[in-house]
Amino acid sequence: PRALRHVLAVFDRLDAWPPGVEPSVLARHPDASVRREAIRFLLKHDATRDAGTMLGLRDADLRTFGLAMSAVMRACTIEAARLLMHRYDDPDIGAELRSRMARAIASVRTPETLDWLVAQVLTTRWIVGSVRLRKSSLEVRAIIAAIAQFHRGEPAAEQVLRLAERSRDDDLRRAASARLERLGGR
Repeated sequence: PRALRHVLAVFDRLDAWPPGVEPSVLARHPDASVRREAIRFLLKHDATRDAGTMLGLRDADLRTFGLAMSAVMRACTIEAARLLMHRYDDPDIGAELRSRMARAIASVRTPETLDWLVAQVLTTRWIVGSVRLRKSSLEVRAIIAAIAQFHRGEPAAEQVLRLAERSRDDDLRRAASARLERLGGR
């Protein structure tokens, strides 16, 4: 695997792939470092970027997953968003990466992604049935800021933003108004 990884790095630097060898096959190699180099090559080319992204997002190796996340942050498809929603609760994924995942999911402006985002930050008190925000965390703040940026104006989004704006937690209030501040109060 080490030699294969170095050969892949050479192919990547030359920006050429030998005939008869398919990089997507090597993106499924048992060794994580080989997969990572193959994914890196796939992500550099328009023709293979989507396939490389999906392979990387499914990869168990977090470094490979991180490469794919970089591509998703530039342009996220609904398929990639669905995969991210599925992997969001993976215990191996840390809060910082989970926050980036939420932002990528929110950038796909569909009712499906908004419903998923709202479900991540709202909870219902079972005795009285009132809806409230989950306890403040990096992920909750990132989701609220992403909702503010990408889904403002939608009724479900406005409910979340109103709750955050009325919160006693300064960080939640800042997350809800983050987009407005970046736009100069618009």
